[in-house]
Amino acid sequence: FALSAGFKQLYLLGIDLGFVDDKYHHSQYSGYYENGLELYSYATRANSSLLVRGNFRPYVSTKYEFNLARKVLEKAISAFPKADVFNLNDGAFIDGALSLSPDEVLTLSSSDDKKRALDWVINKAHNPILDKSFKSKFDTRFNNAMLINEVQGFTNLLFNEGITKERIKRLVELQREFVVDSFLNRHSIFFFFFFFFFFFF
Repeated sequence: FALSAGFKQLYLLGIDLGFVDDKYHHSQYSGYYENGLELYSYATRANSSLLVRGNFRPYVSTKYEFNLARKVLEKAISAFPKADVFNLNDGAFIDGALSLSPDEVLTLSSSDDKKRALDWVINKAHNPILDKSFKSKFDTRFNNAMLINEVQGFTNLLFNEGITKERIKRLVELQREFVVDSFLNRHSIFFFFFFFFFFFF
Protein backbone atom coordinates (compact mmCIF):
# COMPACT_ATOMS: atom_id res chain seq x y z
CA PHE A 1 0.00 0.00 0.00
CA ALA A 2 2.72 2.49 0.99
CA LEU A 3 4.56 2.03 -2.31
CA SER A 4 1.33 2.22 -4.32
CA ALA A 5 0.46 5.42 -2.47
CA GLY A 6 3.65 7.01 -3.76
CA PHE A 7 6.03 6.84 -0.82
CA LYS A 8 9.63 6.72 -2.01
CA GLN A 9 11.32 5.53 1.18
CA LEU A 10 10.08 2.59 3.20
CA TYR A 11 11.64 1.17 6.36
CA LEU A 12 10.74 -2.41 7.29
CA LEU A 13 10.65 -2.85 11.08
CA GLY A 14 9.41 -5.93 12.89
CA ILE A 15 9.21 -7.89 9.64
CA ASP A 16 11.86 -10.47 10.52
CA LEU A 17 10.31 -13.36 8.54
CA GLY A 18 12.93 -15.59 10.18
CA PHE A 19 14.72 -16.10 13.46
CA VAL A 20 18.27 -16.64 14.61
CA ASP A 21 17.36 -18.80 17.62
CA ASP A 22 14.40 -21.16 17.23
CA LYS A 23 13.45 -20.53 20.87
CA TYR A 24 13.00 -16.81 20.18
CA HIS A 25 10.64 -16.66 17.21
CA HIS A 26 8.08 -14.09 18.39
CA SER A 27 7.89 -11.37 21.01
CA GLN A 28 8.25 -12.84 24.49
CA TYR A 29 5.12 -10.85 25.39
CA SER A 30 3.09 -12.82 22.84
CA GLY A 31 0.91 -15.86 23.46
CA TYR A 32 3.79 -18.19 22.58
CA TYR A 33 5.50 -17.51 25.91
CA GLU A 34 4.74 -17.42 29.59
CA ASN A 35 7.19 -15.70 31.94
CA GLY A 36 9.73 -15.69 29.13
CA LEU A 37 9.50 -19.45 28.50
CA GLU A 38 8.04 -21.21 25.47
CA LEU A 39 4.67 -22.81 26.10
CA TYR A 40 5.58 -25.53 23.58
CA SER A 41 8.32 -26.31 21.09
CA TYR A 42 7.44 -23.89 18.31
CA ALA A 43 10.31 -25.09 16.10
CA THR A 44 8.95 -28.64 16.13
CA ARG A 45 5.29 -27.78 15.70
CA ALA A 46 5.77 -25.05 13.07
CA ASN A 47 8.33 -27.04 11.06
CA SER A 48 10.81 -24.16 11.11
CA SER A 49 13.73 -26.15 9.72
CA LEU A 50 13.88 -24.13 6.48
CA LEU A 51 17.07 -22.06 6.18
CA VAL A 52 17.21 -18.87 4.12
CA ARG A 53 19.75 -16.11 3.59
CA GLY A 54 19.91 -13.74 6.55
CA ASN A 55 19.79 -9.97 6.41
CA PHE A 56 22.80 -9.46 8.71
CA ARG A 57 24.15 -13.02 8.89
CA PRO A 58 24.68 -15.92 6.47
CA TYR A 59 21.36 -17.62 7.21
CA VAL A 60 18.36 -17.73 9.56
CA SER A 61 15.63 -20.27 10.22
CA THR A 62 12.15 -19.67 8.87
CA LYS A 63 8.94 -21.51 8.12
CA TYR A 64 6.74 -21.86 5.06
CA GLU A 65 4.35 -18.99 5.87
CA PHE A 66 7.19 -16.56 6.63
CA ASN A 67 9.03 -17.56 3.47
CA LEU A 68 5.89 -17.09 1.39
CA ALA A 69 5.37 -13.63 2.92
CA ARG A 70 8.99 -12.77 2.04
CA LYS A 71 8.41 -13.72 -1.60
CA VAL A 72 5.23 -11.65 -1.73
CA LEU A 73 7.14 -8.65 -0.33
CA GLU A 74 9.91 -9.12 -2.88
CA LYS A 75 7.39 -9.14 -5.71
CA ALA A 76 5.73 -5.97 -4.39
CA ILE A 77 9.08 -4.18 -4.02
CA SER A 78 10.18 -5.17 -7.54
CA ALA A 79 7.15 -3.34 -8.95
CA PHE A 80 8.53 -0.03 -7.62
CA PRO A 81 12.19 0.12 -8.73
CA LYS A 82 12.49 3.85 -7.99
CA ALA A 83 11.59 3.45 -4.32
CA ASP A 84 14.18 2.86 -1.61
CA VAL A 85 13.14 0.06 0.73
CA PHE A 86 15.29 -0.65 3.78
CA ASN A 87 15.29 -3.87 5.79
CA LEU A 88 16.24 -3.12 9.43
CA ASN A 89 15.54 -6.62 10.79
CA ASP A 90 17.92 -9.31 11.97
CA GLY A 91 15.90 -11.89 10.08
CA ALA A 92 15.50 -13.03 6.49
CA PHE A 93 17.10 -11.15 3.62
CA ILE A 94 14.45 -9.55 1.39
CA ASP A 95 15.50 -9.16 -2.22
CA GLY A 96 15.05 -5.57 -3.38
CA ALA A 97 15.37 -4.17 0.15
CA LEU A 98 18.65 -2.68 1.33
CA SER A 99 20.08 -4.03 4.57
CA LEU A 100 20.36 -1.19 7.08
CA SER A 101 21.14 -1.23 10.79
CA PRO A 102 18.50 0.60 12.89
CA ASP A 103 21.33 2.75 14.30
CA GLU A 104 22.05 4.09 10.80
CA VAL A 105 18.55 5.38 10.06
CA LEU A 106 18.49 9.13 9.37
CA THR A 107 15.19 10.90 10.00
CA LEU A 108 15.12 13.95 7.73
CA SER A 109 11.39 14.69 7.66
CA SER A 110 9.92 17.28 10.00
CA SER A 111 6.88 16.85 12.22
CA ASP A 112 4.97 19.06 9.76
CA ASP A 113 5.88 16.65 6.94
CA LYS A 114 4.50 13.82 9.05
CA LYS A 115 1.24 15.68 9.71
CA ARG A 116 0.77 16.47 6.01
CA ALA A 117 1.45 12.86 5.01
CA LEU A 118 -0.95 11.53 7.65
CA ASP A 119 -3.63 14.00 6.59
CA TRP A 120 -3.21 12.89 2.96
CA VAL A 121 -3.53 9.19 3.88
CA ILE A 122 -6.64 9.77 5.99
CA ASN A 123 -8.46 12.23 3.75
CA LYS A 124 -7.24 11.79 0.16
CA ALA A 125 -5.59 8.40 -0.40
CA HIS A 126 -8.89 6.56 -0.85
CA ASN A 127 -11.84 7.28 -3.08
CA PRO A 128 -15.35 6.58 -1.77
CA ILE A 129 -17.26 3.76 -3.46
CA LEU A 130 -20.45 4.85 -5.17
CA ASP A 131 -22.97 2.72 -3.27
CA LYS A 132 -25.47 1.99 -6.04
CA SER A 133 -22.82 1.26 -8.68
CA PHE A 134 -20.81 -1.01 -6.39
CA LYS A 135 -23.87 -2.89 -5.11
CA SER A 136 -25.09 -3.49 -8.64
CA LYS A 137 -21.73 -4.89 -9.77
CA PHE A 138 -21.37 -6.97 -6.60
CA ASP A 139 -24.87 -8.47 -6.92
CA THR A 140 -24.24 -9.25 -10.59
CA ARG A 141 -20.98 -11.09 -9.84
CA PHE A 142 -21.83 -12.88 -6.58
CA ASN A 143 -24.83 -15.00 -5.71
CA ASN A 144 -25.85 -14.90 -2.05
CA ALA A 145 -27.87 -18.11 -2.24
CA MET A 146 -24.83 -19.91 -3.66
CA LEU A 147 -22.73 -18.64 -0.75
CA ILE A 148 -25.23 -20.07 1.74
CA ASN A 149 -25.28 -23.42 -0.08
CA GLU A 150 -21.49 -23.58 -0.15
CA VAL A 151 -21.19 -22.79 3.56
CA GLN A 152 -23.63 -25.63 4.25
CA GLY A 153 -21.74 -27.99 1.93
CA PHE A 154 -18.46 -27.05 3.57
CA THR A 155 -19.95 -27.60 7.03
CA ASN A 156 -21.15 -31.06 5.97
CA LEU A 157 -17.54 -32.03 5.26
CA LEU A 158 -16.66 -31.44 8.90
CA PHE A 159 -19.13 -33.82 10.47
CA ASN A 160 -17.82 -37.28 9.74
CA GLU A 161 -17.23 -40.01 12.30
CA GLY A 162 -14.20 -42.24 12.50
CA ILE A 163 -11.54 -39.52 12.73
CA THR A 164 -8.04 -40.86 12.15
CA LYS A 165 -4.78 -39.23 11.12
CA GLU A 166 -5.32 -40.28 7.51
CA ARG A 167 -8.94 -39.13 7.63
CA ILE A 168 -7.87 -35.68 8.88
CA LYS A 169 -5.30 -35.40 6.11
CA ARG A 170 -7.93 -36.34 3.53
CA LEU A 171 -10.41 -33.91 5.11
CA VAL A 172 -7.99 -31.01 4.70
CA GLU A 173 -7.47 -31.98 1.04
CA LEU A 174 -11.24 -32.10 0.47
CA GLN A 175 -11.66 -28.70 2.10
CA ARG A 176 -8.96 -27.17 -0.08
CA GLU A 177 -10.53 -28.67 -3.19
CA PHE A 178 -13.90 -27.30 -2.11
CA VAL A 179 -12.48 -23.76 -1.73
CA VAL A 180 -10.69 -23.89 -5.11
CA ASP A 181 -13.83 -25.19 -6.84
CA SER A 182 -15.73 -22.28 -5.35
CA PHE A 183 -13.21 -19.86 -6.87
CA LEU A 184 -13.45 -21.49 -10.29
CA ASN A 185 -17.22 -21.16 -10.14
CA ARG A 186 -16.69 -17.35 -9.91
CA HIS A 187 -20.16 -16.59 -8.56
CA SER A 188 -19.72 -17.11 -4.83
CA ILE A 189 -17.73 -15.00 -2.38
CA PHE A 190 -17.04 -18.12 -0.28
CA PHE A 191 -13.50 -18.44 -1.67
CA PHE A 192 -12.52 -14.95 -0.52
CA PHE A 193 -13.65 -15.69 3.04
CA PHE A 194 -11.80 -18.99 3.38
CA PHE A 195 -8.87 -19.07 0.96
CA PHE A 196 -6.09 -17.72 3.19
CA PHE A 197 -7.03 -19.99 6.08
CA PHE A 198 -6.37 -23.07 3.95
CA PHE A 199 -3.44 -21.57 2.12
CA PHE A 200 -1.59 -21.16 5.40
CA PHE A 201 -2.89 -24.33 7.11
